Amino acid sequence: YSEAVNYVISNGIAQGKGNSVFGVHETLTRGDAAVMIVNALGLNVEDAPESLFTDLNSRVKDAVNTLYASGVINGKSRPTFAPNEKITRLEMAKILANAYKLDGTGVKNEFKDVNTNWTTFTNALVKRGITKGKSKTEFGALQNVTRGEFAIFVYRLKVTKVEVDTE
Repeated sequence: YSEAVNYVISNGIAQGKGNSVFGVHETLTRGDAAVMIVNALGLNVEDAPESLFTDLNSRVKDAVNTLYASGVINGKSRPTFAPNEKITRLEMAKILANAYKLDGTGVKNEFKDVNTNWTTFTNALVKRGITKGKSKTEFGALQNVTRGEFAIFVYRLKVTKVEVDTE
C-alpha cells in the first residue's frame, strides 16, 4: 500500500488517522469516499447546489452536494445519503467509473457476484486495470472498501493517466 498511500497523502486526497498511521485495513465510509473523490479530482465545492439529502454533516456536505450535482453519486434513498455507512466495492466501482468517466465497452468480466446493474461499472475498472477483483470470479461486490483499497484505486487511476475534465 505504501506507494498508493504516499500518493493520496502527498496530494491532499486523504489524511492519515494520526501517529503516522493511515489505517489501510479500516473500512471507508460513504461520506469519506465522497470527500476523497472530490479531493482527487480537485473539484470546486463552493458553488454546488444543495442536494435533497437531509443526513449530511458539515464535513461531507459540500463534497456530496458536488458529486450529486455532477451525477457521480446517488443516495441510499430519498432523502438519505448515509454518509456514515460503509461503502461497498460495488458502490465504489460506480462512483469511480462515473467520476472518472470510465467506459467498460469491450470488456466482459467473469465476476459471479456482480449482477447486470453493476457490470458496466466493474467492467470499466477492469478495462483500465484499476481492479482485478478479489479473485478471477469474485469481485467482493458487497464487501466494504478499505482505506488501503481506496488509495490503490485512486493511485491506479493516476498511474493509468485517467484525465477528467472538471469544468
